[in-house]
Parts: sequence; structure tokens; C-alpha cells
Amino acid sequence: MTIIQDMDKVTAMQEQKLQELLQYVSQHSPFYKELFAKHNIAVSDIRTVVDLTKIPTTGKDDLQKRMKDRKYTTIIPKDQRAPKSIR
Repeated sequence: MTIIQDMDKVTAMQEQKLQELLQYVSQHSPFYKELFAKHNIAVSDIRTVVDLTKIPTTGKDDLQKRMKDRKYTTIIPKDQRAPKSIR
């Protein structure tokens, strides 16, 4: 295998993990559900690292505001948690 083939394989794996993570947060995170809806983002359109520019950046203030609002704290049953491979 050449270096280029190795890099392509790594890139493909990273993109697969990215898609898995986006699917997970879009289903289990109220914060990201609302963010994606507000900005009309379809997670299926985010396929590469370059596509991440379609998602607005999340700042410390955004996350702190959410932490103060306890109604957004969700306990996810073990069988519905993200696989360790994407954590």
C-alpha cells in the first residue's frame, strides 16, 4: 500500500466516524438538534471535514448557557449511548 492509499483509507475512516457522531448528536442532543434546525443543516449533507464549515462554531458561552438550563440535561440509557469508537 502506498502512502496516498493509506491517507485515503484514514480519511475514509475519519469521514465515517464523523457521520456516525453527527447522527448520534442529532438524535440525542437537544442543543445540536436545535442548532441544526435553526440553521437548516441536514446532517446527511455533512460528509467531509470541509463540510464542517456548514455548522456554526459553538463557543464557551453557548455551552455555559445550556448547562444552566437543566431541562436540557438528558440521561441517556446505556443501550442508547454513543459507541466507544466515536466518543
